[in-house]
Amino acid sequence: MTALLRLIDETPGTTPVEVGTLRLASERVTVREVIRRRLEAEEKQKISKRSFLSFRGMEKLAAKESVLNQTRPMDWKIDKELENICRAIEQQRLIVLFNDQQLSDPDAEVAVTGAESMTFLQLVPLKGG
Repeated sequence: MTALLRLIDETPGTTPVEVGTLRLASERVTVREVIRRRLEAEEKQKISKRSFLSFRGMEKLAAKESVLNQTRPMDWKIDKELENICRAIEQQRLIVLFNDQQLSDPDAEVAVTGAESMTFLQLVPLKGG
């Protein structure tokens, strides 16, 4: 059974924005895994919007490049960004809400069984002093 998880971005004082839905093969997933899957989906979306690979000959170069670089080129970017986001959660600069319940541990496991949502609430520092 696949479970669906709605992803929502929010900043205080603004309207929440639904940024996508993740299809999960398992009902139990960690916050870290949700973030990783979201980063991968966003990176794939960015790549698909680029048109430079449509030039003739570039497809062959891309295929050769992927053989030479045995790891996916976006892995290191995703890993670095994932660690930055997890650190922000631990330092409470980014609040993660699962069905309006705060999760402060990126390795916390949640059960997705129906129409659940995960909200990423980014805190903004106040100006002034």
